[in-house]
Amino acid sequence: MYCTASGVLKKHMLRITLKELQEQLNSSSKYVQKTHRSYLVNLKAIEEITGNAQGYQLSLTNCPLLVPVSRANITLFNAAYGEL
Repeated sequence: MYCTASGVLKKHMLRITLKELQEQLNSSSKYVQKTHRSYLVNLKAIEEITGNAQGYQLSLTNCPLLVPVSRANITLFNAAYGEL
């Protein structure tokens, strides 16, 4: 898991499944969305969305990684991101 603390990106190792993590995070924040098989994203951290109907790539605040949005998750992602 990657988190930003004081503007610095830090990696944390967790010993739980992604589904369990999503349930824990969704209980405290409704802005966490599963975008791909192994990615959860805070929707408020999205800076830019690129791509097309074949899949998106997300650029996040203070993160050099591009996060994919799979074709299977595009509809759910668009609905959740549209509610911001």
